[in-house]
Amino acid sequence: MKKRNATLAILLALAMCLGLFAACGNNTTTTTAPPATTAAADTGTPAPVPSPSPTDDQTPVTISLMTLSSSDKGYFNVLADQFHALHPNITVNIINTPYDDFDSKLLTMNASGTGPDIFTHAQIMGLYDFVAQGMVMDMTPYIQKYGFDGVGLGIPQNVMDMGVVNGKTYGVPLNTYTSVMLYNKDLFDKAGVAYPPSDYSDASWTFDSMVQKAKDVMAGNPGTYGVLWDWSGSSPIQDPEYLSGMPLFNMDPSNPAYATSSNILDPKIIAAYQGIADAANVDKVTLSPSKIISLQGGNSDADPFITGNIAMTVGGAWIMYSVPDCPFHVGIAAIPIGANPDQRSVLYTDPYCINSASKHPDEAFQFIAFMAQVENQRTVVTEGEGNPPANTNALDAYYSYFSQGLDQTDMQNAITGALSHGVEDVEHLLAGSGQIHDLLYNELNDMYEGNETAAAACARIAPELDQLLQQIQADKDSGS
Repeated sequence: MKKRNATLAILLALAMCLGLFAACGNNTTTTTAPPATTAAADTGTPAPVPSPSPTDDQTPVTISLMTLSSSDKGYFNVLADQFHALHPNITVNIINTPYDDFDSKLLTMNASGTGPDIFTHAQIMGLYDFVAQGMVMDMTPYIQKYGFDGVGLGIPQNVMDMGVVNGKTYGVPLNTYTSVMLYNKDLFDKAGVAYPPSDYSDASWTFDSMVQKAKDVMAGNPGTYGVLWDWSGSSPIQDPEYLSGMPLFNMDPSNPAYATSSNILDPKIIAAYQGIADAANVDKVTLSPSKIISLQGGNSDADPFITGNIAMTVGGAWIMYSVPDCPFHVGIAAIPIGANPDQRSVLYTDPYCINSASKHPDEAFQFIAFMAQVENQRTVVTEGEGNPPANTNALDAYYSYFSQGLDQTDMQNAITGALSHGVEDVEHLLAGSGQIHDLLYNELNDMYEGNETAAAACARIAPELDQLLQQIQADKDSGS
């Protein structure tokens, strides 16, 4: 998952809520990619997936994997050791890197010829940036060589497709966060308001009905807030899509990583942005960015939901990490229906890629394939502080991890529904997304605070946005 600045994310999120939504070395590892799997039996139990046989060459090899230096990434060390135990000639070195340094370190290492064999997007750059800059290898030959079948293992097709660009597979997903809604049961109970549903088939659960519930809970709990809305992880690129049903950008059909033009002046987009701002500043259902900052008390990583003064919060599933710290009872629910009933959740998928300069692509692919297998995906959860697996056959471990704070049936409904009604984080799929994000985020702030209309903001931003898109295209054409 590409985590954006937490403060930024929450601020934008809240505002939105208102509205309408090679090599180095260290650990060891080795494994062979799993061959095509047998179809699951009628009972629904997945068939076992054998691993490919190790290569005949037992020459010692060290490969490296670059990840964030955070405690929830500890599963890489565990899996690297297990992989090495199976294949003693292959050692996996884990390169731990601070979030703020990830992209710059990756580029610097690549430029010096010491880049990691395996990496994913973690900061601003996304998979499509990697592909556009020739940083990652087409894994299709290795998928065919080792008979790897991600869908057969349990990774949904729409999640596997996230690693595919122009028909070539550049990444295998190992983590997928969904969007979720959490709510304060105590506030609902005090106001006598029914809990929101966790079932995605409930057609009555719309954005408008969520707003009404928020108002009802606020009426029964004076001084509280309705919804902290971070549907798209504070992405001003994707924010208006929930309420408008249309993307902000038109993509190049010959190279879908690049936007050729924007729809920022389309009335639907303008109305969606205005709805976001009005929810906070007119309807007072949610909080403005500045109000969120005040609730965080100077800690940009703080989750305002923990204060107990917010009825509902919508965001990436990482918001569930705060559940044990909540001094109240927490429920989990479905994301309400917006403009497109089939796209209600944002998916934040981490596809693991092989460096195009890797000297050991076979071994690198074998380790990636090893990590995708069901038991190893369960390790991702248990040794990763609740990291969500991309493999749905390992979701039992994910549900169990949060069993102390959330109703298990509701959680299963919310997660499986979010996966089946999900659309990938657009910032993972757009070259130059970091530059575009920063432009929109900074220039839309007055609108989110209620100091400028969406129409005025969009008209002001449009020329600069068009210029930026042209520059990104020019950089691509020049190879820079």
